[in-house]
Amino acid sequence: MEILYTGEEMVIKGDETLLAKIKGKSLDDIDISGIRVNADELAKLFDAARAEGSVESIGRYALLKEKYLAAYNA
Repeated sequence: MEILYTGEEMVIKGDETLLAKIKGKSLDDIDISGIRVNADELAKLFDAARAEGSVESIGRYALLKEKYLAAYNA
């Protein structure tokens, strides 16, 4: 996973294979409300998702990624 600033927006690359594993899966039951939205937490969730490979762990990463990009690209 790589977090880059293009001069116009934040972009996260290198997670496409991981996110493909949950394509079409429901993430409705995954709660990330207690996780701070920052790059360190995102990196931790990415590492955990790669290690575990479960829908829940990858889903947590995916949801925090969405929040992170929304916060920094607003």
